[in-house]
Amino acid sequence: MDSNQHHSLQIGSFGNAGNQLRPEQLQAVLSDPRVQMERALIDGLVAKHLEEFGRTTGLRETSRARLASLWGQFVSYCLQHGKDSLPAAYTTVLDYLQCRAVTLHRNTLAGDVWAISTFHNAAGLPNPATDSAVTNLLKRIGDQKAANEEFIKQATPLRRHHLETIIKHWGDSESLIQCRDATLIAVSYSGLLRSSEVRNIKLSHLDDLVLTIPVTKTNHSGVPDRTKLTRFAADMLDVYIERAGLRRFGDGFIFTGISNQNRIQRTRRKMASSTLANVYKRAYSLCYPDGNGSEPAFSTHSCRVGGAQDLWNNNVQIETIMKLGRWQKGEIVYRYSRGHVSSDNPFDELMSF
Repeated sequence: MDSNQHHSLQIGSFGNAGNQLRPEQLQAVLSDPRVQMERALIDGLVAKHLEEFGRTTGLRETSRARLASLWGQFVSYCLQHGKDSLPAAYTTVLDYLQCRAVTLHRNTLAGDVWAISTFHNAAGLPNPATDSAVTNLLKRIGDQKAANEEFIKQATPLRRHHLETIIKHWGDSESLIQCRDATLIAVSYSGLLRSSEVRNIKLSHLDDLVLTIPVTKTNHSGVPDRTKLTRFAADMLDVYIERAGLRRFGDGFIFTGISNQNRIQRTRRKMASSTLANVYKRAYSLCYPDGNGSEPAFSTHSCRVGGAQDLWNNNVQIETIMKLGRWQKGEIVYRYSRGHVSSDNPFDELMSF
């Protein structure tokens, strides 16, 4: 064996075992500079791994759609510039991010890196996004955008005074839609619920004040989360359930479509995400009838942000807020509160000369 042979490995030397390489094993092999790649075998393994990823990925539908969109844009860029997208060189990723950074928010750039990493990892190919040049560039772009006052935007908070206005006008409304909307927002605020969590509520999930949440964004364990609603929110739910006659439908979804005749249409189909978004748009118009709101319209995340800010403003410990909102990291709560001005400043007492 000559010196060149001694310092090289051939994928083909693995024989039939090469076809059994898992993505992480293939990444390790291809990261070895001594490897002489046999293109046919590599392409076969990549195709196999990507097909398997498509069948078995645990990503939710919205995440899969975002992943496909971001990856498709990267592939299009590579085709236009005559570069390989899979595997991509780290220099290609650098050029792509620099091109995108001109017009896009840094959150989108982070999504680009996520998509590129996900497809390379799923295929079993070395991930160019982990190269230090890429991570350093991403950090520098983030710092530059922050210096230019391009901040991470969060949902417009729906605060307690907004909730008070909504309940005052819609809570006892003859319109079943307005009654539903007021109840939905009160329950979302009380439980710091995500949009998917409130849309998924069924009658069987309620036990007086306790709401069972089978699946959350951060919990797919099969062991449901439980949160305790306020008595006020629970009473609003009871009134709405009775008024809408939901129990006659069996164990269906509580928040669902309502016809123009002020009747529940069906409870087997949950409220569409677009319908929920419209609930919050109507709530914003109610709170700011002249369109004089200083911030963008409410979104389906507004109750979580506003509720967290109100808890923070009432000196609730961050660990408690995290538990109530089912957040795994305190940095999210800090982010929600970072742009929030507390009603009290402890320095007032210290500086009362």
